[in-house]
Amino acid sequence: MENEWKIKEKEVNALLSLFKVNGRKGNEILVDGQKEIFYNLIFQPSNRVIINVSTQYGKSLITALACIIITCIRNQLVAVVAPSTAKAKIIMRYYIDHLGDNAIFYTQLDKDTKLERLRQEENKERIILRNGGGIFVVSANQRTYIKSLEAAMGLGARNVIGDENCLIRDDTESTIFRMIAGQKDGFYCKIGNPFYRQKPYSHFWQSWRDPKYKKIHIDYKQGLAEGRYTEEFIAEAKKKPNFRVLFESQFPLEDTIDIHGYSPLISEDDLDKAYIDNIELGGKLKMGIDIAGGGRNRSVIVIRGANAAKIVYYAKNDDTMSFVGDTLKIAKQENVSELYPDVIGIGKGYCDRLLEESDINVYPTNVGESPENTDDFINIRAEAYWRLKQWLEQGGRLIKHDGWEELLNIRYKTQSSKKIKIISKEDLLKEGIESPDVGDALMLTFIEKKRQEFTVRKPEWISYGRKR
Repeated sequence: MENEWKIKEKEVNALLSLFKVNGRKGNEILVDGQKEIFYNLIFQPSNRVIINVSTQYGKSLITALACIIITCIRNQLVAVVAPSTAKAKIIMRYYIDHLGDNAIFYTQLDKDTKLERLRQEENKERIILRNGGGIFVVSANQRTYIKSLEAAMGLGARNVIGDENCLIRDDTESTIFRMIAGQKDGFYCKIGNPFYRQKPYSHFWQSWRDPKYKKIHIDYKQGLAEGRYTEEFIAEAKKKPNFRVLFESQFPLEDTIDIHGYSPLISEDDLDKAYIDNIELGGKLKMGIDIAGGGRNRSVIVIRGANAAKIVYYAKNDDTMSFVGDTLKIAKQENVSELYPDVIGIGKGYCDRLLEESDINVYPTNVGESPENTDDFINIRAEAYWRLKQWLEQGGRLIKHDGWEELLNIRYKTQSSKKIKIISKEDLLKEGIESPDVGDALMLTFIEKKRQEFTVRKPEWISYGRKR
């Protein structure tokens, strides 16, 4: 029922008025969508609820406030299960901080428990109140999570809330559900973003389709209308990974996901649109260099300008030192400003010689290192490939060459940490797909050089970009 919570709006506002959020009463500052979440956690019109809500909407705060009402006023126990210790701490921190908002709450603490001391305890996992209520915050990635849940259930907890629930594995979630099933009138709420629909994280998708679950869907459009987001913020968010999941609150499209959870980075349609017979490369030219380790792999050199890229070397070459000469010859002919060689494996010797011989700026790159954006990407390789994807989507062109077809083999997925990962060469090889040398060479041109200048240890007399 649309706006069902409005029936209890007076009671919802009365309870929220007990809290102080950013210096104001909770009912005055929290928006309708947040109140709807709060209502379903407190009044529990259904004992199975799934809340699919856009990120940075304040769901962790609302969950904590609801837990305070459940424990301090309803005198009940609640277990909050999060996918990681860091996530679990967020809920507990909000819970402890807002216990101090009203004497109705903090007077329920044991007489020997001081609020200030609680606020200093970083690893607090449970608080039992004088009235018999209490909160257990459980991290699903800890080996002891089952014992923590058993302790909560043993004391009579009938409320279980899964925060960031989609990031909890199916086998872990099934254990949680079995414990809830043993509780009379047990309340179970799943909250999070819809990252997955396939195993081993399929339960959130299955519950979303299950008619037994009451469903609440809040996307960025509602957040904009309520003033939770600004147009500028959403415009920026649209340029980042997982906008569909994080802000549109939509599950990944089924036909884009393989059995391992990977989706294509570049579609055939995007690749076809990028092809052009010929074009002059504009702006500063960068060269990406992928060095073959012998066998069936090819050494590849790609040059990219602001508007387009081309493959200028695509051949088997087991002589790494002669490849240095070929590289520098092409770089001078093409007036390249920066060289980005791959330093991993056989690339180390090549990079050392290139640094000795080149009078062009050289930035050796280990793509397995930490990225510029550590929130969204697992490593530099993932970050650079995502920039490649965005460049093509924004009109970047590729001068026609059969080698570009390798880009269709590049796939990505979102880890349980919410970070983007690109499928490894080893995993591709297991599928019979050769190393994406062309894709990697183009990807290297999207490296931020300031992160890479000191990646390779070199003799003191060598200066990056110049010979002594």
